[in-house]
Amino acid sequence: MTKAAMLAVGAAAAVAVVAPADAALAACKTGDACLYSNAGFQGYKYQTFNSTPNLGSVRYDNAASVPLYSGDGMGTNVSSLDNWDFDHPITVYYNSGYRGSCFEIPVGGSARDFSTIRLSNGLSANDNMNSFHFNRHC
Repeated sequence: MTKAAMLAVGAAAAVAVVAPADAALAACKTGDACLYSNAGFQGYKYQTFNSTPNLGSVRYDNAASVPLYSGDGMGTNVSSLDNWDFDHPITVYYNSGYRGSCFEIPVGGSARDFSTIRLSNGLSANDNMNSFHFNRHC
């Protein structure tokens, strides 16, 4: 598998990201982002080709009653993201409306486990991120 570097705003440490080459990742459609409630692209899934300003306002595809964000630290919040857009990076933000601490997922890259990503506000990205935007940088 190829690896790329992903940076958290205000943090000097790079985080390894995995290109979508695993068979488990094949379920995501080219041009889309797939967000999962658990690390390793497991659990509830949400697939979209649109930026999303408030993850609390949308529900997982396979669990219509479960929002992608229910408040910091909730176990069903997004914990991994697979970027199958091979033209644009994705930036994931701590706050709704594309604000606050953020980190980038490169073109065609993935963040397998948000708990390994430290934000500039000191929190782990795991179960804390509330919006994401295609083709925008931190």
